[in-house]
Amino acid sequence: MFDVPKLALTATSTIKIQTDIYQFLGFQPQSTEIEALLPDRPNIFLQILESSEKFEELQGLIEIIQGQLHLNKE
Repeated sequence: MFDVPKLALTATSTIKIQTDIYQFLGFQPQSTEIEALLPDRPNIFLQILESSEKFEELQGLIEIIQGQLHLNKE
């Protein structure tokens, strides 16, 4: 590979994927700088709820998503 500047970005990756990127792009340890940041993303969260009304809750989630998709088209 030519000796030109390279940049690799990933939103999320496992150590295996990071290693693959490093190897496939031919990064050299002596000239490679790695920045790993954990961005503050308060709008992303995981919530687990126990439910006996799974179908109704799934239908409600589908309606919310469809509503968001409709708003994004406008």
